[in-house]
Amino acid sequence: MGAAGDMAWYSMRAVVEYLAPDALEDIKVFAEWDPHSGAVTRATGVLQFNAGKTATFDVGYTAGAAVMELTVAGTSGILTQDDFVLDWQSGFGFDNPDIQTGFIHRSGLATRNDFAFIETPSERSQHALMIDNFADLIRSGDAAERAIWLSATEKTQVFLDAIWQEIQTQARASPAMTPQ
Repeated sequence: MGAAGDMAWYSMRAVVEYLAPDALEDIKVFAEWDPHSGAVTRATGVLQFNAGKTATFDVGYTAGAAVMELTVAGTSGILTQDDFVLDWQSGFGFDNPDIQTGFIHRSGLATRNDFAFIETPSERSQHALMIDNFADLIRSGDAAERAIWLSATEKTQVFLDAIWQEIQTQARASPAMTPQ
């Protein structure tokens, strides 16, 4: 699955978190393949969900830069986070405690000078918080809380599976897309 299985999982998890869709109604995905390994090196797509909600994603290893941007557009503006997966302050790839963690909010007709940066500081790294969250789910014994997390994980995987199915369907329909 390459980039689709790796990076699109995070995109679909964000879809589950921020759109909270019930059902996928339509999907279109375009993929690029590595000719030697057959792995997906890049994929771009649009998903249409119930209630008119849509999501787009663009994942891959061929852009010359790590791209893991998140943009959520709603009725009162747009939220953008330039890297919603990696922890720049204290992550495995970075250790830059001076970089502020947060997102940009913009609304109306505004210049970049008018965008609001909303800082979301944390005393612990995102990796430590993730482990703490898992440990709390185990320790608490709260079946309802576990069910919420399980449901989100299942929906994420359902949407990722739909992306993969669409990629495979297109590859079968177009011999030029089939990896060699």
